[in-house]
Amino acid sequence: MFEIFKKWKVAQPSSAEVVTQSNAATEALKDKWFDFNQQLKFKEEGSLAEIMEVFIIPAKEYVLSTYPLFSNASNQEIWMMVFTAVMDSGTHPYEVVNKAAYDLEKKYST
Repeated sequence: MFEIFKKWKVAQPSSAEVVTQSNAATEALKDKWFDFNQQLKFKEEGSLAEIMEVFIIPAKEYVLSTYPLFSNASNQEIWMMVFTAVMDSGTHPYEVVNKAAYDLEKKYST
């Protein structure tokens, strides 16, 4: 009687597939961040955290629409992809990216 439900069972991705998709998404976000950072000019006094808060909106939409594997990803997982992409892009020193991550974590953890 319950055999029909077995047919609907969705296969879970392997850990290798998750890593592959995560790396691909992060690499694509790196390119998108680089373009975003070059095309938009922000005030000098604006912090990287503020700029990243603007970027997270299209970044999250892109990841969710392009990589269905991450359709249930938490906000923290998407933020980690963005932080990694910004670091890997080389547009800002590691210390500045780490400070932005700290500031954003502090802001959203309360």
